[in-house]
Amino acid sequence: MRKTTRKRILRWVLGLVVVYTLAGFFLLPWLVKTVLLWQLPKQLGRQVALQKVRFNPFTLHLALEGFVIREPNGDPFVAWDAVAVTMKPSALVSRTIALPAVTISNAYAHVQSNQDGSFNFSDILARFPTAPAKAEATGKPWIFRVSRFQMTGSRVAYDDFSRATPFRTIVGPISIQLENFSTNPDHRNPYGFTAITESGEKFSWRGFFHLAPIRSSGEFTIENIVLNKYAPYYDEFVNLKLNTGTLDVRAGYRVEFTDRLTTAQLTNLHVALRSLEIADKDSTNIVCQLPELIVADAALDLPAQLVNVGTCSVRGLRLDVRRLDDGRLNLLNLLASVPATTNAPATNAPAAWVATVQNVAITDCGAQVTGFFGEQQIGWQALAIAGVEARAAPTPSVRVDSIVLTNGMVAFTDPSVAPPAAMSLNRLNATIKGLASDANAVADLRVDGRVDNAAPIEVAGRINPLNLDAATAMQVAFKDVSLLPLGPYAGKYLGYLLRKGKLSLDLKYDIQQRALKAENNIRVDQFTFGEATGSPDAVKLPVKLAVAILKDRNGLIELDVPVEGRVDDPQFRYWGAVWRVLGNLFTKILTAPFSALGSMFGGGGEELAYQEFAPGSAELSPEQTAKLDVLIKALTERPGLNLELTGAVDPVQDVAPLQREKLKALAFARIGNTNDYVGGLRLLYAEALPQVAPPPAPPKFATNVINLRLKSATPPRGTAARKAAADLTVEELERQYLPLVALTEDDYRPLAAARVARVVAYLKEKGQLAADRLFVANHFVKDGARVMFGLQ
Repeated sequence: MRKTTRKRILRWVLGLVVVYTLAGFFLLPWLVKTVLLWQLPKQLGRQVALQKVRFNPFTLHLALEGFVIREPNGDPFVAWDAVAVTMKPSALVSRTIALPAVTISNAYAHVQSNQDGSFNFSDILARFPTAPAKAEATGKPWIFRVSRFQMTGSRVAYDDFSRATPFRTIVGPISIQLENFSTNPDHRNPYGFTAITESGEKFSWRGFFHLAPIRSSGEFTIENIVLNKYAPYYDEFVNLKLNTGTLDVRAGYRVEFTDRLTTAQLTNLHVALRSLEIADKDSTNIVCQLPELIVADAALDLPAQLVNVGTCSVRGLRLDVRRLDDGRLNLLNLLASVPATTNAPATNAPAAWVATVQNVAITDCGAQVTGFFGEQQIGWQALAIAGVEARAAPTPSVRVDSIVLTNGMVAFTDPSVAPPAAMSLNRLNATIKGLASDANAVADLRVDGRVDNAAPIEVAGRINPLNLDAATAMQVAFKDVSLLPLGPYAGKYLGYLLRKGKLSLDLKYDIQQRALKAENNIRVDQFTFGEATGSPDAVKLPVKLAVAILKDRNGLIELDVPVEGRVDDPQFRYWGAVWRVLGNLFTKILTAPFSALGSMFGGGGEELAYQEFAPGSAELSPEQTAKLDVLIKALTERPGLNLELTGAVDPVQDVAPLQREKLKALAFARIGNTNDYVGGLRLLYAEALPQVAPPPAPPKFATNVINLRLKSATPPRGTAARKAAADLTVEELERQYLPLVALTEDDYRPLAAARVARVVAYLKEKGQLAADRLFVANHFVKDGARVMFGLQ
């Protein structure tokens, strides 16, 4: 009986095993496949395909192979070659869903953002209404645990048609690994993730995470991000085109969430930007080339708003800075205008960020600057924004321990003149140490370099550009900079080619509480004009004369230009103030050159423009030569100046002396004896005047009228008249006859010439001035008893 029972039990057991085996290997896979292919299309509204379902009832290993959910157009939406899950039912006793292994092979997903902002799975989500919140479960929570999860050979395709230019990328193959994953709040879950895109971009991410609270730590690496690939996402915000450029990022991280983000830190952050080339979108001109930018040993603490950069190095930067036709800078034009959002609600000011940079190294960098000639490019007097309410954020705290620029270069070109003006700053080396925004922090600045690889430049000082209230003192020195590269400007705007010239600058700046005091010593050596260009843009001013007045006997022009102002005054422009001072100086020189010379060499104003004489005289008294001595000193110190002399007479004060001289000549000629003036005078009188009582002397204003009447009258002649003349004294004869002496231009000319000759002789003898520097005009003017001077 017992034997029969055992056989019966054995047969039942074997039968159950057979049934279990057959059901597990054949029935369950068929049932799972049938249910999935029946329910999924109904639930998803998509075509679903499943090639095979495998199940091992002994190892509890389930595999779904050849699974595909299709798009409405028939393309794959989600697919995989195989998904395999191994189960452990015994863990259910401890309220744990345990999966010893989960593997996904060659999975594929396609995500698409449509033009209207919807996704290619939005229709699926719409079929599943949001479930109401469930009451919090009581008792011990269920634990979900996966001993090993592995995804290999998978890909995700992403298309974005919501952008003006569609974007597409394929991420894959993707590899994900989870070891000993558990939803137990205290469990530490290790993970690993790697992926490569179709353009060779690499992503890797590994570390640990916890689920309650959510926190994670580890490290990630992003390599070879192709920046221009993502142009559809930044094109609308910029007017530039990224021709090339790759980005690498590597860092350790730590994040933690409770009810908010409590921790978000990056450590050992390393960022590398390489082969960056930026072009203007409209002109395709290359405006920026950056072979390499490296940020190393950096750290970021987001909640604490702390940034620390160990090293920032820039190598080979090249900038092409141009002024556009409308006056804007091409670099500022690279950012597209974005309409401002008005009526923004007021928000509390965020806490200040604190940034620290240990070292900045800039190597082999340069800029090409085009289209500038002493003009302000950026600035405003006032800025008003309406309709926006906001509280200003506190000023961030920033510290940079060291910034180093090595072998930099800035190139300046201006094609607006012919030939194009070009100049460069080469071999630029700069160091800034201790830069910080602290109120009392002052950074040491040192800069040296060469202009056109020749003339040295040096900058030294103590600055704090991050704090406008901090004291600043700086000295700038340029020595023997050739001005020939700027010759095209002289040809266009001054009307002459530039033959030679060197510029030296010694600039000193001192800023205390935003009040600027500056000393600008400008020295121009051997500045010499060449041939005239006939430029229609040239100023209609005697620029050669201005240079000759300023240039001393050694060929040096030296100017001291002090400037004072407040750097926080929107009306104050430093270089504008310098140019105003220089402009006023040149205006004074060109409009009142003798006054300028007088201020330089011993006093005097525009009265240096002439030398006065006594009426009818061409002699210089000692007290009359003081102005000539100043003029001699000026001409000696300014060898480029020549003097033009024009004789002048006074049509009132010089008349009587000239009439007496002419009367003497007439008397000598009438009597034929140069020793008998009185006899000749009596003969002239007797022949010219009747025997009448002498009239009273006429007033000066009537002299010309009497002269005309006497000329038109026919005086009586004869013995009676001669007897009357014999009865008059010499003074009476002269008084009556002088009004009859008419002066012509030829009578004035000798006096004017004598005055010029006397001045020329004095300048040659006393001043040792060369004759070829003195030019005598061949005419005279009736502008006073003087010699008029002009500068050439």
